[in-house]
Amino acid sequence: MPPGLPGSSGSGPSTACSWPHSPLQPNSDPSAVGSLAGLANRLAYLRDTLGMSNFLIGGGVNPVGPASGCPTDFAAIRPPLGRLSDLSALAKKGRKKGFNLILELDLSQADPAWSDKPDDFIKSPWPGKSSRDSKLAWSNEQLHLPRSTCNSLNVSSPSVRSRLGAALTAWLDAGVSGFLLNNVAFMAPTVADSPPIPNSDWFASDPRASSV
Repeated sequence: MPPGLPGSSGSGPSTACSWPHSPLQPNSDPSAVGSLAGLANRLAYLRDTLGMSNFLIGGGVNPVGPASGCPTDFAAIRPPLGRLSDLSALAKKGRKKGFNLILELDLSQADPAWSDKPDDFIKSPWPGKSSRDSKLAWSNEQLHLPRSTCNSLNVSSPSVRSRLGAALTAWLDAGVSGFLLNNVAFMAPTVADSPPIPNSDWFASDPRASSV
């Protein structure tokens, strides 16, 4: 995690947490999820019948721009999932039954409207570099993930670091136990290039493209 964000060595005292590998039981019918408030009513069943002890709220937590599909606010939650108060209630109730609430986020990219400061987005020092799917990783002076129209954030920018840190702090204050961060390699000061590999599973081994 880049220094200066909550949980990193540059932000003062922090607690490092990890969860043992365990079977992932995704919901097979997304339409049946309902909301965070509905999930809070099924804790006993999930723990006692399915043996679950962690919640991983997957990608797509944040509201996105209608045109880009990219995050517009890292501290907000999409209305279909519920409200922030619903998440806090779930975390509080879940903790009493031994659940951890883990949030999956991608803080490496955002909707163009996320900031009006040009320095908040990464400009290309390596025009023409290619991503693993053989397509240009850089275009229009912005770094793009494969099949993504999101603008990559410049985490070296003080304003970006401040806003991302505030967003993570808000989630922790709401009761989230920890985070699963996607595309962390894109948040490094420099981005390494990788040659294409001759199969369709390039995304499985490329940390820069774990959520495309």
